[in-house]
Amino acid sequence: MPTTRTKSADITVCVVVKDRRVLMADCLDSIEAQRPRPGAIVVVDNGPSDGTYELLRERASAKSPDTRLQDHGSL
Repeated sequence: MPTTRTKSADITVCVVVKDRRVLMADCLDSIEAQRPRPGAIVVVDNGPSDGTYELLRERASAKSPDTRLQDHGSL
């Protein structure tokens, strides 16, 4: 039976975060190290107050252009 290979574009990872700045860089590094690499990483910002948003914004624009940051403020 032939195996089906998953394409990167077929995989989207969603991470919901609030006040986890210390863990986010390692989390995203781990996701990006997966093979096949996800076609998109969506991070939902749930109103963090510890600088998580700033870390994610910098990373989304510089290191991981395929990472999208969704700001939900304090919903």
